Amino acid sequence: MSGTGRAARIVLYAVCSTFAAATLLFTLYYLRNRKRSRKKERITGPSIRLYDQPSLATFIDGSETSLAELLKENGHGEFSKGTISSLLRCIEVAETSMLEKFLVALLNCSAFTANQNTIRECGGLPLLISLLSHDNKVVNIKAAQVLSNLAMNEENQQTLKDSVFAIIKILEYCDIFNNEEFGIELLRLLVNLSATNIAHEEIMTGVAEYYSILGQSLSRQIQQQVLRLLVNLSCNANNLDGLLEFKPFIMLQSFMLPDNSDDIILRAVTISANLLSNSDCYTKEQQLMVTEDLNVLYGELTELLEHSNEDIQSQAKRAFRSVFAFRMMYTAL
Repeated sequence: MSGTGRAARIVLYAVCSTFAAATLLFTLYYLRNRKRSRKKERITGPSIRLYDQPSLATFIDGSETSLAELLKENGHGEFSKGTISSLLRCIEVAETSMLEKFLVALLNCSAFTANQNTIRECGGLPLLISLLSHDNKVVNIKAAQVLSNLAMNEENQQTLKDSVFAIIKILEYCDIFNNEEFGIELLRLLVNLSATNIAHEEIMTGVAEYYSILGQSLSRQIQQQVLRLLVNLSCNANNLDGLLEFKPFIMLQSFMLPDNSDDIILRAVTISANLLSNSDCYTKEQQLMVTEDLNVLYGELTELLEHSNEDIQSQAKRAFRSVFAFRMMYTAL
């Protein structure tokens, strides 16, 4: 019996030793792997999911018209607030290649008044202003084109007026003579913003730049946009002092010559007529300046009275009447 008990104790001891050894090995293995895992975590950083470029499905909501449909239609039509909000979020995070496509869709849908309001309500205006400074020229141009459409909306003009200073600065630094297409789009944006008086005060801060561009550029498209802008600004008597400061009549006279296209001549003579029609508001200095310039302007206006374009004739007659009124007023003084 004593021999049997001794054998049993030996077997039990062997089993316990084996189990203890296995437990020790498992513990060492666990600790070793945990140490490696922590070391790797310290090297690579915590396990954070990177924000990958979202797929279109990420932003498609349950709205009646999905973002996918908007893109399929290339932005043509009126769309829900949810869909436009999704498109703006895509624009905010998209890489350049996709960004251009999203902006084309936004450009098309921004032609609709309902969409114009929705884009503003979804915070799209500041986003688009920021894209004017993007490092890709195509993105700059598309963003400016979208903003031009949106600027036809008076509520959007009210929101955008605080961004006019930034737009003018971008115009000043964009090297318009080597980056003509973008410059034209920025000028077109300012033209649309100036369609009402809402942002005139802000737009007038760039008048020296507009005259500088007009005097230096040989591009008919650039000349056309600057003259359109000056037509709008000259309709507002509050802008008279700023516009007359740079002796505009001599410059405008050069755009009334017969070698210019009719649209250029029409805008130049319209600006002159607008400025001369407010001669009763002139200061003494402005009266003297205009008197010096009228002799040159008078000859061109005389020829335009016989122009084949009736609109040009009409504006020339209007300018002529203002010239006579000015001379009578100044002579009386």
